[in-house]
Amino acid sequence: MIKDGLIFKDEATGKDVVFNYYTFYRMVIASIERYTKKSAAEAKEIVDASFIVQDPPKTLLDVAHMTHEYEYHWAMILVYGEEYWNKYPDIKSTPPDEYFDWYEEYVEKNDLQEEILIDEDEQE
Repeated sequence: MIKDGLIFKDEATGKDVVFNYYTFYRMVIASIERYTKKSAAEAKEIVDASFIVQDPPKTLLDVAHMTHEYEYHWAMILVYGEEYWNKYPDIKSTPPDEYFDWYEEYVEKNDLQEEILIDEDEQE
């Protein structure tokens, strides 16, 4: 069962696509906390004040914009700003090597959805 999904219609295929918004939101917060050493409260405050919460996706194109980058990337943008990798050479524009293992463990440990985007065929 998808407990945290926003459902959008893919106009090209006519199928529903579920964006697991809550998982995305939680993973941006967790990435800020892990990779910037901000507290959980600070990370949540940053994300809650950002476009992620203040202007949530309204279309599938909005979702595509949000999900074409890893949550790590959005976390770094929210903390350090656009082109953070140029301003802070120690911070790479790609997630650290251990990111993907940590991500999977965090999702499982916190009972989040494994997939950020699920199309109608995958839901069955």
